Amino acid sequence: MSIRNYKLLYQDGALEAATQLGTADCIIDLISSGVTLRENNLKEIQGGTILHSEMQLVGNRFRLTADPAQYPFARRLRDFVRELIERMDAHFTAQEHFNVIANIRGESAGDVARRLGEFTDLRGLDGPTISTVIPPRGVAHGMYAIGLVVKKTQIYTAMKQLRRVGGRGVCVLPVTFVFEGTTDRWQRLCSELNIPVEDDEWKSSHRA
Repeated sequence: MSIRNYKLLYQDGALEAATQLGTADCIIDLISSGVTLRENNLKEIQGGTILHSEMQLVGNRFRLTADPAQYPFARRLRDFVRELIERMDAHFTAQEHFNVIANIRGESAGDVARRLGEFTDLRGLDGPTISTVIPPRGVAHGMYAIGLVVKKTQIYTAMKQLRRVGGRGVCVLPVTFVFEGTTDRWQRLCSELNIPVEDDEWKSSHRA
């Protein structure tokens, strides 16, 4: 991308006033409520993309494929690359989900699990987590806390389903990472480089 006829200006604070002061034709800002825009007679440019970018992971093929028994750095490097890839994949997956917790009254944990299981949006990634709520003295027992991970697109449907099975005090929390099994991206890299997915596989192949 080529941008011509520009000048960089360094300015601290109150950048929203730069257009009125004549020091800028437009500004780049992160907004939430839009109050700053309205107060300064500004408007958001729809589709105003400034820059498209992407990340490329560049590595040394020899160092990644070297035998760890002869070159100890190979295992450390692969561990670092795998952690980097899995952290990114886990974060990308998390951006599509919310963590939902709620309290539900029931006869047993199995009873609560059965009621939740009637709705596909309440099954979580591998099933809901159900634990007993310890009640204060003098309060009847039978309250359970449930936790499950729900896709963002299904969050309101899941909330209504929770209400139908007696859920209350429903809290929705953001998810930062969702680590599952070995990620497809790491497996593809290992296949491309012809290296084992797990270190144990490397040890077994060399013992044989």
